[in-house]
Amino acid sequence: MDWKSFTAAVVEDVAWPLAVVTILLLFRVELLKLIPQLQKLKFKDLELEFAKQLSAAAAEAGLSPPLSAEEEPTEDRPMLRRGGVDHYVEALAAVSPRAAILESWVAFEVLAQRALEKMVGGPTPRPLQISEVFDLLRKGNVISTAEQRALERLRELRNHVVHGPDVMLTRERTIEYVTVLNKIADRIRDAIG
Repeated sequence: MDWKSFTAAVVEDVAWPLAVVTILLLFRVELLKLIPQLQKLKFKDLELEFAKQLSAAAAEAGLSPPLSAEEEPTEDRPMLRRGGVDHYVEALAAVSPRAAILESWVAFEVLAQRALEKMVGGPTPRPLQISEVFDLLRKGNVISTAEQRALERLRELRNHVVHGPDVMLTRERTIEYVTVLNKIADRIRDAIG
């Protein structure tokens, strides 16, 4: 290989990386402004999958989000507002969708545990995983099989959001999630009286 061939090979190998670096340097200010959107775009598939799973959960439970809030939270259900989402969760969803989903899920777990205790007439002999609680509620006709499947899907979404790295969700998608969860909570409240 002579020096001309060597130089041509080096230029060929370096051309694309050099062009990319040059573009990055020339447009660095504009590109820095796009980084938040690029992060959102990076996780767009996740949000689309979240939306798809949320729609499936709502359909399984016979619900169609979003629905508006109608009633003030009470001490018994501080974040599970009948008919919708309370103002605290709405505000939290605007700041941290992950936290809003987690807060709503924890409130739902408390409701489900209380419903089970009411159904069996007292506390369970040992702590139960939430999937066991759902199974017992279904066997006691507090929730339907479809609602159990919807709750399992919502639990999977919650786990993915809470444990996934850098999950980005919109406030609207978060409100839809909480609304579906709250409507199932309303059905549980109605079933246990």
